[in-house]
Amino acid sequence: MALVEQGIAEVRGDEYVFVKDHLFSSPSTAGAIVIGGSINGRITWKAGDGRSFQQLEDQSLGSDT
Repeated sequence: MALVEQGIAEVRGDEYVFVKDHLFSSPSTAGAIVIGGSINGRITWKAGDGRSFQQLEDQSLGSDT
């Protein structure tokens, strides 16, 4: 796995552990890496208050108009 080779993640037993921050090209790409399959990151990733990435993005875009 490229992230292991780059020192961003480590294999610990049967798990991959991120040891450095890494910026993915999209929330869905990040989710796919974490779960190992297809995922819609915009609705799956949640902030601490329970709002989805999509809700946060919509709110941010709405406040600029």
